[in-house]
Amino acid sequence: MAIRDSRTLALAVAGVLCCALTVRGATKTCGTVALPESALAVVRARFPGMRIVQLRDLREDDQRLWSSARGHECPGVAVGRFEPSDGPAYALALFRRNGTSYTEALVVVSRHRRRYDLQVLDPPESRTYLLVVHSIPPGKLSDEETGKTVETRRDSVAYEAIEAEVVVFYWERGHYASVVASE
Repeated sequence: MAIRDSRTLALAVAGVLCCALTVRGATKTCGTVALPESALAVVRARFPGMRIVQLRDLREDDQRLWSSARGHECPGVAVGRFEPSDGPAYALALFRRNGTSYTEALVVVSRHRRRYDLQVLDPPESRTYLLVVHSIPPGKLSDEETGKTVETRRDSVAYEAIEAEVVVFYWERGHYASVVASE
């Protein structure tokens, strides 16, 4: 009887340690999104001093519009199958405040061969307000500027100036391409 109880205790301890390690390997980043710590380390190394856009960082009217349209989703993180990878990829809107303006960039972090790689979709650029990011399921995309239409087979990354313009990045022949869509 004592052996059975100690086995039960050992299994319970192992379960607790397993859960603790799982939680330790990922960091709750924004909303309900938990990014793997190794993915965040890649982002921090390439963009020190920048952080992920959160709801409180947006202008007041953008906060209301985002919350109304997307609920509790994080405006700085989109998760999807954007490219061939070993799991989900993370599109991140990163920023740093510079007095009354911001420097913002859009990156995708994805896992390939057991390590995370980072691709810059929109390099750091000065802005007066922050853009948001979300994922779009596979389907047809139309470019408002060129009239070009593409059919995507994977999720796409939408980088949006709320109530203005949306640039959609999609995977095509080994790299990201983009189309400009309007609201």
